[in-house]
Amino acid sequence: MLNTDKLSVSLAVKTVVDLARSKQIAEASVDAIRSLEMMALKNRAEAALIEAGLSIGRTAAASVSIAKPGTLRLEGFVASQEEKRDSETVLRSVKGVESVENALRVIPRVIPLGTPRDTRG
Repeated sequence: MLNTDKLSVSLAVKTVVDLARSKQIAEASVDAIRSLEMMALKNRAEAALIEAGLSIGRTAAASVSIAKPGTLRLEGFVASQEEKRDSETVLRSVKGVESVENALRVIPRVIPLGTPRDTRG
C-alpha cells in the first residue's frame, strides 16, 4: 500500500506502473498463466473421459494428472486392456495434449460365485 499522504498522486501512479512493468511481476504472471493452462488441460482431459463414458463406473478408480506441460499421466485401475487403451486414445485427442503416460493397471472384475453369467457371447 502506498501512503499518498507522503507521496504525490503522480509519483504513486508512476510507482505502480513501474512495478507492473517490472521483470518480477512479468515472470510471476507467466507462471500464473502456465499454472492455469495446466489446470485447464487437466479439466479438459477429465471431461473427455466422462463424455466417452470412461470415467464414471468403468474407470472410476482412474485419475488424470499433469506430468509436465502438455503431458498427462493416467493412473489407477481399469477392468480390461480395452478400457486402458480407450482411455489413452481419448486423452490423446484432447486439445493441448502432446503425450500420455499411461500407468493404468488392469485388474479384471471378479464375478461373485452364484452370479448368472451372460452367455450370449
